[in-house]
Amino acid sequence: MAKKTRQDFINAEVAKVTGDLTKLMRQGVAPWQRGFVPSVGGLGAQKIANLQQTYSGLNSMVLTMQAASAGYEHNVWGTYSAFKKKGYRVNQKSHARIICWFEKPYKDEDGEVVTDEWGDPVTYLAAKAVAVFNIAQTAEGADFKPKANRKPVAPLVESIDDAGELALAVLEGSKVTTKWQPTPSPCYVPALDEIRMPPVVNWLSAERMAKTLFHELAHATGAKHRLDRPGITDFSGFGSHGYALEELVAELTAASLCRLGGLDTPETDANSAAYLKSWAQKLDDNPSLWLSVAKQAEAAANWLVDAAEVSLSELETIAANR
Repeated sequence: MAKKTRQDFINAEVAKVTGDLTKLMRQGVAPWQRGFVPSVGGLGAQKIANLQQTYSGLNSMVLTMQAASAGYEHNVWGTYSAFKKKGYRVNQKSHARIICWFEKPYKDEDGEVVTDEWGDPVTYLAAKAVAVFNIAQTAEGADFKPKANRKPVAPLVESIDDAGELALAVLEGSKVTTKWQPTPSPCYVPALDEIRMPPVVNWLSAERMAKTLFHELAHATGAKHRLDRPGITDFSGFGSHGYALEELVAELTAASLCRLGGLDTPETDANSAAYLKSWAQKLDDNPSLWLSVAKQAEAAANWLVDAAEVSLSELETIAANR
């Protein structure tokens, strides 16, 4: 009988995790939950006119995605005039993003805003396209300093070391630049080959932090100089088929690495199942889909463990001590 290899061990774990999580999906799971407390500056797309305010609804989500995909350091936006009032000069030939305002206040014949009996503006729906820019597109943007973070609630993670030996080894071995800073959402920025994670102390548990880090590292394996995966190298837009498939690959890889590292819990497994379910609903959820996802997750997990130079015996020791 052929000797078991590290790749065999990892592939078997990915297969088991795939089975476990798809079973949880079929049974029904609670909605996905974020594993960290946002910082000020990480609550959504902020308005330069008032940094304590964020854009609402779809506008905030779209701008946050645009900031991540463009590799902008700060998720701060505003119109040309709003930046000018704050002393910022928008660079010439900067490409604006378009958002929509859907609500406007009624005004009387004197131009005064009409209010109701509680003093709130009476509004009506009226879509209006508005061009906004990111603070990185201004001459003074490089000097922008975000305000201090809010202190998140307990329980907290004190150090990156809490993520466990496998996560630390994979992070170091991958050689992917990782910045721990206020950010609207953890993300991998392909244009910079860089991961952005909320500050360590903002995470609600070491397991959640490790799984999210594994998720973003899994995305990084798709870069052209690594595994050259279409979901990263041939980006087809947020919410597209390719994007949804890439999210499934990254989450299954992350859940498998958590299992390999002894960091999986019923809570993290349930949250992974919820995340997978949310993206699988956008695709044709059938056995062939999961075979494709598992195959790509195997490749990503093997690449990361190989980069970390973790041996089969070390993986077996972790498994034995779960």
